[in-house]
Amino acid sequence: MAIVVENYYDEEGRLYKKTYSDTGYVIRQMETGYCFAEAIEPHDSLFTYEETSDLIDPNPEVSEEENPISYTANDLITAAKIILGEVE
Repeated sequence: MAIVVENYYDEEGRLYKKTYSDTGYVIRQMETGYCFAEAIEPHDSLFTYEETSDLIDPNPEVSEEENPISYTANDLITAAKIILGEVE
């Protein structure tokens, strides 16, 4: 078991740092205590990570209330419908 840190480039060629477990375990950010399957952050980031004893769930069940991305997507859809006059 080991933490892997490698270069990661986005679609526009910007350099980031990708951190993950080489054996599929959840990683914990030491400075905040937050846990992730993988972390992608600015290349000069100073965060450090450790592996936990929890395996990454390949099929996590996340409810709409727990998923902030869904909030944003739903808000955008609602806003578009309001602009188009489909919803008041």
